[in-house]
Amino acid sequence: MTNIGLIGAIAFSIILILLHFLKQENDPSWRMISEYQIGRYGWLMRLAFFCWSLGVFGVAVALSQHVSAIADILLIIIAISMLGAGIFVTDPITTPNESQSRASKLHTIFGVITIIGTPFVVTAVDWSLSGNPITASIQPYLLWLTLLVWIGFIAFISAIAHFGAKKISLGPQAKIGWPNRFMVFTYVVWLVTVAAAIAK
Repeated sequence: MTNIGLIGAIAFSIILILLHFLKQENDPSWRMISEYQIGRYGWLMRLAFFCWSLGVFGVAVALSQHVSAIADILLIIIAISMLGAGIFVTDPITTPNESQSRASKLHTIFGVITIIGTPFVVTAVDWSLSGNPITASIQPYLLWLTLLVWIGFIAFISAIAHFGAKKISLGPQAKIGWPNRFMVFTYVVWLVTVAAAIAK
């Protein structure tokens, strides 16, 4: 399962990068990555979410004997939330709340669980892995990996809070796209690094 975790994380990254070229009409400065699910090549973004989910699940199974039961269960919950985000397709970010489809609302719920939950889950997992020989190659970097994930999370939440405080509605004027991608980047870096370490 360790290799599955690594393969899933890398596959997610490759597909997401590819979609930036295939769907250049999606301005990355303000569009969320979830919006690649909409329309042409939308199936690729759904596949990307499935790969990400598989990557987290693979790491959760591989670490089941090495981290606390709570940390492992939380990892599985994150994997399920990523799967849900892939199953249910979001509406465009500019869609008013009252006009959102049920699928989009469910996508949002799963997305929020993933976004908010991941930093806490990473912290719990890295705490459990402290001093564990299974991650000997990255022991000196575990704290920095945890901090990187928190920085990504805070950057994204801060961007949303900034535009919200200025009463700027989600859209071209609310530049949350790059913070969203940076957050995802930090989450994936953690996943790939841990998966690679336990696959050795």
